[in-house]
Amino acid sequence: MELSKELNLDESTALSFADISKILSGRVKHLSCVYVDLENYKKPYTVEHMLGKHNVAAILLTVKLDHKIQRHWTALVRVPGKGREQYQFFDSLALKW
Repeated sequence: MELSKELNLDESTALSFADISKILSGRVKHLSCVYVDLENYKKPYTVEHMLGKHNVAAILLTVKLDHKIQRHWTALVRVPGKGREQYQFFDSLALKW
């Protein structure tokens, strides 16, 4: 299946880290992804701790939306830059902190 079709999966389908890894496997050049579940995360919330040697962290959040608990995937991406690294954070729900 093409990546563009897989990205249009039914939003009600829960994805595991294994599912995400399988979808992206071999399709994203130089991808090194780590799984972070903030519900069980014990280290400091720093880029160095979350990413380590990886260039992407798939971060699973637990949020309360409309009085319901929902597990929600976000991504922290290390982007190589000239002179220094840059970071991007992706949140499909655009949650406010």
